Amino acid sequence: MNLGELEQKIQEKQIQEKQLQEQAIITSLENFKENLSKSLKSVSTTIENDIKVLEVKNKELIKLSSKNYCIYLIGIFLLLFLIIAGSRLVTFYLENKIYKLEQQIQQLEQKKLTAQQVMKSLETLGIQLQSVDGKNFIVIPKELSYETGWKVGSNQAIRVYE
Repeated sequence: MNLGELEQKIQEKQIQEKQLQEQAIITSLENFKENLSKSLKSVSTTIENDIKVLEVKNKELIKLSSKNYCIYLIGIFLLLFLIIAGSRLVTFYLENKIYKLEQQIQQLEQKKLTAQQVMKSLETLGIQLQSVDGKNFIVIPKELSYETGWKVGSNQAIRVYE
């Protein structure tokens, strides 16, 4: 495998990974959109049903005596308050979900940029990643020196220098 083929495979792999990431993000957003749509339809149906119930109760309220009128009126106001509070909670929940998804997208974009920078730095040093007979190797050019046994954080590392 020559350098040109390796670079082509690396580029193809990067393109595939980018496409997979983009597809995953699109799928996630589509699922979120579907869930949001279902939630909004459910909330809308609930509100419509509650409004119908309120309309029926309002007709019954007209027939009630003046003593019971105030009690039912307070109940209706409480019910309206609960409906409004519930829809506000649903809105808050959905806004929070959207915000978290936007943060995840930003984190994925940052990871992508970091990975691209690492690949560029490897290319400028001439370091190559190769797979031979199912075994993976890091190939270091002859003009570079290296030391094994290093650790970066809790990970094993190889120090490369000129």
